Amino acid sequence: MKNITKQIETELLVMRCQDGEAEAFRELVNLWQTRLSRFAYRLTGNQEASADITQDCWMAAVRGIRKLNDPALFRAWLFRVAANKCADWIRREQKSRKTFEELSAEQEAQPLDLTAPNNSNEEDDVTQLRRALRKLPREQRTILNMRYLEGIKTEQIATLLGIPQGTVKSRLYHARNALRELIQVSNSKN
Repeated sequence: MKNITKQIETELLVMRCQDGEAEAFRELVNLWQTRLSRFAYRLTGNQEASADITQDCWMAAVRGIRKLNDPALFRAWLFRVAANKCADWIRREQKSRKTFEELSAEQEAQPLDLTAPNNSNEEDDVTQLRRALRKLPREQRTILNMRYLEGIKTEQIATLLGIPQGTVKSRLYHARNALRELIQVSNSKN
């Protein structure tokens, strides 16, 4: 019953917003702000980014609410905007991480200082994992990063990428197998 009431309230507020009522928009923000912010945080795992994304979503809502033909679709529309903005943020983060990884690779390519103490096996494992990750195709690296580095859940990755959850699981399976094979090949060479 509570969901139906919230849905009806949302639809009425959307219609009032479409008529240009500023107060209705404030009420709409109050009604959905917390859930939208939590959604953005769950997708990004970053409090600051989720706050920025939430604000961007409301700016998009101000610009696009009059174009929304069916007020009953407001929630889905708003959360789709949020998912797209989160995906953009994640892509930017991955691009900056890629740059960081490239810089790290350059440092790794430097000649070894034989006077330095030996690295532990754990450090060797991390280096080996990084090298193997860099060898994976971008799509596989991306999905592994989203799931294991960003901690984004399978259903959220599906939403972000606009694909079914089963496809996400399948891609994760193949990416993990490819990573495992790269590590095994690397180990057999050593």
